[in-house]
Amino acid sequence: MRAVLITLVGAFLSAGAARAIDCSEPRNKTVCASNRLSGERMMRTHMSTEERLYVWLKADTEALQQLLPAGWVPQPATGFLQDANLAIVLIEGIAVSDTHGKPLPARDRFAVVAVPAKNEQEGLTAFVIIDGLAAPAASAPGAYGVYKPARAAVERRSSNRGDVPASVEERWNIASDAGDHIQVQIAYERGVGVRKHIEPRVYSALKPTFYRIYKVDQVDDLVHTTHPNGPKAKALEFSVVGGRLSELQVSGEKIVGIVSVPSYYREIFLPE
Repeated sequence: MRAVLITLVGAFLSAGAARAIDCSEPRNKTVCASNRLSGERMMRTHMSTEERLYVWLKADTEALQQLLPAGWVPQPATGFLQDANLAIVLIEGIAVSDTHGKPLPARDRFAVVAVPAKNEQEGLTAFVIIDGLAAPAASAPGAYGVYKPARAAVERRSSNRGDVPASVEERWNIASDAGDHIQVQIAYERGVGVRKHIEPRVYSALKPTFYRIYKVDQVDDLVHTTHPNGPKAKALEFSVVGGRLSELQVSGEKIVGIVSVPSYYREIFLPE
């Protein structure tokens, strides 16, 4: 069994955009007062619960730099994800509610392509979304303006017998009519999950001044890494076609690690 603390794994991501709170309305006074993060006055738009799989890769730094807005530079991960500077975040929506707790449809599935980056002038560290696929098609282009409409299939199977670690198999297949295709198949043993609370910022490469802040409670499980002392997947297949990932010449050989996030809850906020 293992417990691994991973930096920069937590941010993400919703295409959706339920109605934001109007803080000028008296009925929202209590909610708005609780939504001040990092000294900023924020509006909570909605909450979501998801299952996720993060595929961390090492891409060419100069090529990544060309895709980031002015002022941003790639900020590689450390530890068991040493030098990883690009993430494909596979997301399956489980439950969504508006800011008052009313349930909303939760059919969305995403493949989000993001760069952990730093704005040296402002001293900010955040994720910058450079590309992505969204299913159903109505979820595109999403809040960050970069998702393409896609079709997605997700399969997941787990078995747990006796006192041995649970065995898990996942298959993600997401494709767009534009020719983008992301496929991940992995089999692994479940480790010791690390629970954490984070409040990351997430920016859009297309709209550099646009960002959201998430209040996240999640459980991370590092299930595969190239680090000599880290866990290895039992089986792993990975392929990508089209989009920014093809431009970056991403392949299975560039995988640094894979993180399973079986429990991910977030509140999504916009600056007023």
